[in-house]
Amino acid sequence: MAPLKSYLDLYKLLPQTNCKKCGMNACLAFAAAAMRGQKPLSACKDLDPELREELAQELGQVTTPNEDLTRAMAPLKARVAEVDLAAKAGQLGCVHNGKHLILKCLGKDFTVAPDGSLASQCHVNAWLAEPMLNYVSLGQGKDPVGRWVLLRELPKGEDWHRLFAQRCEKPLQRVIDEHRDLMEWVIDIFGAEAVEEEGSPELGVILRPLPKLPLLIRYWPPEDGMESTLNLCFDATATDNLPIESIYTLGVGLVTMLEKIALTHDR
Repeated sequence: MAPLKSYLDLYKLLPQTNCKKCGMNACLAFAAAAMRGQKPLSACKDLDPELREELAQELGQVTTPNEDLTRAMAPLKARVAEVDLAAKAGQLGCVHNGKHLILKCLGKDFTVAPDGSLASQCHVNAWLAEPMLNYVSLGQGKDPVGRWVLLRELPKGEDWHRLFAQRCEKPLQRVIDEHRDLMEWVIDIFGAEAVEEEGSPELGVILRPLPKLPLLIRYWPPEDGMESTLNLCFDATATDNLPIESIYTLGVGLVTMLEKIALTHDR
């Protein structure tokens, strides 16, 4: 890659979709801000990860994972600190113990402190922390209606579904192809619910990563020379309880966890 001499050189390497996910109105504006050090390259979610790392090296934007997490969590925790957790607990499908909000994620209890800090007996995965905090501060507490839709059918989902397919659906499909019993592990580990239709080869599992945001894994095994098929579906109310960006993050986090579970069971 040739050295970056101006923001135009950086602009040429960006997706140039003007999707505004980075908070800027256009990729050209983002390039200029990144060159001035006013925007981290990590804000461009569609930039190839390897290219992002290479560009970050050149622009001096290299940070450790902990630094990235701290930077990302700080404004989210500040927003949660403004929420009356006791008053909002019932709306979110959570419990308040007099001091902390108790939130169930994949069958496990997580506590949310008044300052936005998260704690649990299990590891607080960074991919899950961001959606949890946004769920607490931004969630409307809409009850699921039981109508399952694909990500692209959700409001603003069209902007994210291609990346979602690459980072979530296709990796999970490969894992289940190699570990057909993964669905049973998920039911056992996360208290998921099996969905079965008599006479159908489809395997279905409903997970509850957040109290009012269920997720359905639908998997059709290979048959008659045809490849397998997998979809991750959400309740039609999903974006009432979580921004679409956080739904994407939640999906990536869940798939990352399932990939690690599959590797563990291989040993």
